Amino acid sequence: MIVVTMRIKMKPEADLQDYMARLGQLMPEVQKIPGFLALRNYASQDGEYLGLAEFETEEALKQWQQHSGHMAAKQLGRTKYYADLTIQICRTIDQYSYNYQ
Repeated sequence: MIVVTMRIKMKPEADLQDYMARLGQLMPEVQKIPGFLALRNYASQDGEYLGLAEFETEEALKQWQQHSGHMAAKQLGRTKYYADLTIQICRTIDQYSYNYQ
C-alpha cells in the first residue's frame, strides 16, 4: 500500500468552504481509479490540516497524480489556498489491526 500524507497550513484569506467544495468535486474522480482506497482529512486545533490518502499500488497513485482535474487543483492550491504544504509518499512496510469488539 502507498500512503500519502499532506500537511497543510492555509492562507489566512483562503475560503475554506470553497476549498472543501472543490475537494468534494474531486472525490468522485479519484474514486474511479482502480487501486484508490481512501482519502481522509483531519484538522488540528492550531489550524493545520492533515490529508491522508491510501492507494493499493504506485500505478494507482501515478494515475491520480496525472489526472487533469487533480493537476489543476494542485496549481490552485499553490496560488489560492496553501500557505505551507508538505507531502510525504510512503510505502507501507508492515500493517496490522485489531478489532476489540
